[in-house]
Amino acid sequence: MLRNYFSYLKEGAVVMLPLCLFSSLEGEDCDFPDKYYMLLQSESIPNYSWKKKLFVQRIYNNPIKFFPLFSLIYELLRPLKPKKQSLDENQMEADANRWMKDWLSEFCISDFNRGLSLVNKDSYESASKLLKEIVEFCVSRNLKPVIVIPPISKFLSAKYGEEMRKVLIDDFVNKALTSDVPFLNYLDDAEFLDNYLYRNAYFLNDNGATKFTKRVVQDLKGIGYLS
Repeated sequence: MLRNYFSYLKEGAVVMLPLCLFSSLEGEDCDFPDKYYMLLQSESIPNYSWKKKLFVQRIYNNPIKFFPLFSLIYELLRPLKPKKQSLDENQMEADANRWMKDWLSEFCISDFNRGLSLVNKDSYESASKLLKEIVEFCVSRNLKPVIVIPPISKFLSAKYGEEMRKVLIDDFVNKALTSDVPFLNYLDDAEFLDNYLYRNAYFLNDNGATKFTKRVVQDLKGIGYLS
């Protein structure tokens, strides 16, 4: 995205690079989402597939034909539904367990204390190399990269152990950072501990997102990245 569209950014623009809990295991070999086939030049897409490009173009040119009817009805009715209240503590705990179980299953991790598998090590090195290249690209174009980890609920944070944090966040980011690239880590920030800020154990709700955005802007001003 940066290589294709950086010319639209003014010199000195801030480029925020958000990381998720398991971003470090998403290497370059992972499939690119379909949407990028209509946004990027083919040479910019890792593991580019002409067949996939043709399929995505058919969807893009005739979305109604490919859009499931039940999804269309849901999207039409969604604005009429009342907004969900925050989950209670038991629901948040159950949701946190579900998220972590799904991630461990996705990356075939049975016991994190045993270290990463060979496949995960390859993905880790690939993701680390990619993040470093993005940071270096920003610096070479006089952009201001900032690595950001958004907050998560205290229920999910409790599942994300110290060894996970060290390997998947601290060591991973340190391999990509230079001394003058800020790293804003809000994972356990005390300002975002309340349940009412989250719509589930992982994602902020509208209130949480608004509060988080204001905090990031404030912190960027504090380090002189915004006026």
